[in-house]
Amino acid sequence: MDILQLHEATPGNITDIISLLSESYSQFRQVLTPENWATLEGNLKDRDRITALLTGTDTFVARIDGRMTGVVFLVPSGNPTIYTRPGTGAGLWSAILALLHALIKPICPFLLKMAP
Repeated sequence: MDILQLHEATPGNITDIISLLSESYSQFRQVLTPENWATLEGNLKDRDRITALLTGTDTFVARIDGRMTGVVFLVPSGNPTIYTRPGTGAGLWSAILALLHALIKPICPFLLKMAP
């Protein structure tokens, strides 16, 4: 039976988060220039960078049967965001979402509907 568990991330999750991000973003290796891929891959595997992100955000992880399958970083308001309120250019919701695997992807529309 597949059991989905969601919980707040802890520093003990960093190794799993790094592995998950590396797996998730590996698809971009084929579309980025070698230089850009090297930069992205370096950032994704940078333990200090991920630790700082973990301490500066509300971070949640998803596990299915004990295996980490998703991570969500909710960035505090006022930080740079790519999401904007249509027609205004104003920030809608500061969030970085890295959702993996088909079992986690269905929650993305739900999360976006919850945004203020």
